[in-house]
Amino acid sequence: MEYEKYRVLLIEDSKIDQMAFIRYVEKDNLPYDYAIAASTKEATISLKTKAFDVIVMDYELRDGTSLQLFELIENTPVIVVTGSGNEEIAVNVMKSGAYDYIVKDPEYRYLKLLPVTVENAIGHARAKRDLRMLSRALMSISDSVYIVNMEDEIIFTNRAFCNTYGYQEDEISGKHSHILWTKEELAISQLDKMFSDNGSEFNHKRKDGSAFPVSLSKSTVIDAKGREIAFVGVAHDITERVTTQKALGEYAFELERLNTDLRKSEYHFQELNEAKDKFFSILSHDLKDPFNGLLGLSELLFSRMDRLEPEDIKESIKSIYESSKHLYQLLEKLLQWGQIQMSGMPFEPEDISLDAVTKDCIRLLKNRAEEKDIHISCEIPNGTRVFADQNMIHSILQNLITNGIKFTPKGGQIRVFSEDLDQWIEMFIKDTGVGISREDQEKLFQIDQYHSTTGTDHEKGSGLGLILCKELIEKNGGKIWIESSSSEGSIFALRLSKAS
Repeated sequence: MEYEKYRVLLIEDSKIDQMAFIRYVEKDNLPYDYAIAASTKEATISLKTKAFDVIVMDYELRDGTSLQLFELIENTPVIVVTGSGNEEIAVNVMKSGAYDYIVKDPEYRYLKLLPVTVENAIGHARAKRDLRMLSRALMSISDSVYIVNMEDEIIFTNRAFCNTYGYQEDEISGKHSHILWTKEELAISQLDKMFSDNGSEFNHKRKDGSAFPVSLSKSTVIDAKGREIAFVGVAHDITERVTTQKALGEYAFELERLNTDLRKSEYHFQELNEAKDKFFSILSHDLKDPFNGLLGLSELLFSRMDRLEPEDIKESIKSIYESSKHLYQLLEKLLQWGQIQMSGMPFEPEDISLDAVTKDCIRLLKNRAEEKDIHISCEIPNGTRVFADQNMIHSILQNLITNGIKFTPKGGQIRVFSEDLDQWIEMFIKDTGVGISREDQEKLFQIDQYHSTTGTDHEKGSGLGLILCKELIEKNGGKIWIESSSSEGSIFALRLSKAS
């Protein structure tokens, strides 16, 4: 087995002592690669030109003392030997930086102490060197390093720790490590839990009280007997990472919101496109025929005016009037529906009197109802109030009551009544008319399902009125539905928010 060879410089002016040293090294086969200097001058040259693991030197030399050489020696252990040992010399050499001091004896028994002393001196020097390197490494790394003893007192901090936490080294030394934790962390954690996982994330606290996020790792310091004597904490400031993650999260949320808005916009655009197609379909179907009728009658009057009887002329003019009135009503509904689709209709919800609005609609439609001898009654209690746009509710009721008049035979009845349901008011328009089959009920309120029938007095319609009612009631956060069957009349029901 090869032993590591130590580079040894012997500084000794006595030839006899030099020979004794050489004989001892060779006899015990010591692993020394040695050099010998006989004076301070020779020693100076050796120290300047070579590196040694240990220096063994006599205190008194012919051209001076070993104290002169200490200023040339750096980080190399020195063992001083002398034949005239006294306390003052020992103190001087130890103060100058010697590792140990050995007194010579005439029998050279001191040489037996030399191998152990050399071994210890080199081991001590290397330990000091490693400690310096470790200390420099700890001081130079960018993460905050601190060491706490088993009493949880801080006994070491590196430069990065002081810079990050805002403490001077002497300010933090000896302080309890809880000084680093926020109250929130201390409320939920103990030291053993805090150190349970390497890389765990916590909030630490600076000297000024400000909190910041750290990723904390730990290691345990164990002595030669395997006992835990300290904990080393390494804290990495993750403020930038947390800020970036938060920004990325906000960006992702905003991106998702924009995507949702975009999908809604695409869906709305598709709805508008479909609405436009339905709009032109209605224009084509409901305006074309009446205009054809008007053109035909107008042409007949124009070309045969001289040959027609006054009664025929009167009948033709009446037909033109009825068609024009129907067209006007249709155009009015189309324009209103178009306004809703383009969000151009004013929407001003407020607390309104439902019974007052209903009575006003009945008053406006009284003459039309009397023409068919239809009785309309308002059974809504006085003071019934809802939260809605008054003009829109007026339009809904006018459409529904008009429908009731249209499809109720002469001598029939229309009842308008309501029911209080805690947060809602439900109102009902019930007629004694012809009713609506289930098959036709499925076509109501849908612009893509064309449904138009003539009234009991052959009144014309477009089916657009109920579509308007549905659009307007939903605009007010309400609901509309129908309960009906053929030949048993119809009940149109509305649900509206009760006024606060």
